[in-house]
Amino acid sequence: MTGKVIRLVLFLAVSAAAQENSADFPPLETAILLKADTIMRVPQGGSAGRIKHIHPGGASFTIDFTATRSDDNSLFIFYNKERAIQLEVLYTLGGENIHVYLMHARKLIRKTGADKYEPVLYTNFSYIDLSGYRLAANYTAALAGKETVNSKSCHKLELKPIFADSQYGRLTLYADEKDFLPLKIEFRGKDEILNKVLSLAKTARKADTIVPIRYEMRDIRSGDVSILVFNSFGGQIPPEKNLFLPENLPTGYRSAERAHDVQKTRGLGK
Repeated sequence: MTGKVIRLVLFLAVSAAAQENSADFPPLETAILLKADTIMRVPQGGSAGRIKHIHPGGASFTIDFTATRSDDNSLFIFYNKERAIQLEVLYTLGGENIHVYLMHARKLIRKTGADKYEPVLYTNFSYIDLSGYRLAANYTAALAGKETVNSKSCHKLELKPIFADSQYGRLTLYADEKDFLPLKIEFRGKDEILNKVLSLAKTARKADTIVPIRYEMRDIRSGDVSILVFNSFGGQIPPEKNLFLPENLPTGYRSAERAHDVQKTRGLGK
């Protein structure tokens, strides 16, 4: 059985587990991972935001983005301050497949293996970090005690990759003891050296759901910080037909403009 088939089987199994009746109480580790997988996905429908990357000396640059998600498929469009599209990133099968269209090169690339861990436009976020891929389907988890994060008592989980091509050798996840909200994740390479730390800095409530609206990713080696903020959620924007097919990339400016219109009318703040 190939690695891709195994991933697909695990993906389907975890999807089914997430939909089981809450009376079938899963193990604590599984419950925490399922909560993280639910919380840390880009919101359903259309949304818009910005990544600000800050160097230790104070210099910075910003990248705006829109995101459209329908279930396990999502499309990110990144553009600069002149609103010129730089990059379109298509995630399908819950982040298993990643296709990138480079606007300046007019070239479509499929990210596989180590390429998935490359940074997005020189930020601290890699392609796989934004993919919505499921931790429960890609890592084994073991409780490692409790620690305090931001004055909150947290469960500490050590996550080890199931698949050999993972460039993250180990993740350490800190989840709020009360509601399992993933407050911090530490990323280590295959050499077990701590590379970067993701913090969930701010959340908002949308209907009955908690939605992250601010992440901070710190590169331990360089000291650079990338701050990702969702400025708006567009609700249930019907995706255009065939939006999530790689052969239809680039989707053009219409998808970005539709989400940008939502950003202007339903802003959550700057």
